[in-house]
Amino acid sequence: MPGNGITGAGPGPPRRRRSGPPCLQHPHDGARADTDRRVPLPRRVLDTPAGLVAVLSIGMAQISPVVMTAEAGKKLHKGEAFAYLQFGGSDIVVLFKAACSVGLMAQPNVHDNQGSWLGQVFP
Repeated sequence: MPGNGITGAGPGPPRRRRSGPPCLQHPHDGARADTDRRVPLPRRVLDTPAGLVAVLSIGMAQISPVVMTAEAGKKLHKGEAFAYLQFGGSDIVVLFKAACSVGLMAQPNVHDNQGSWLGQVFP
């Protein structure tokens, strides 16, 4: 785009329904137009020695809304903040078969670095 920036915008054009992966419908069913949209649920199913494991990436729309800070029509420059997550971010859910035993090593109120072992699954 010219000027190495983008223009802040309001809600934009109405969203069209599209085909694709299964989606979650917003529970307010139209009560809030700014969040009433179908959101694809990113997921992976892994074939592991412990059996099939489902990994779901879930945005916390009802808990951690995205707060838009850019004014409509204002030009934004590369790297300039235009929004933030109000109460944190998103979450990852990992589902195992009922026959699996999961041992968690993570401790409450202890910081774990990215890549640290937090638990182990036993088939």
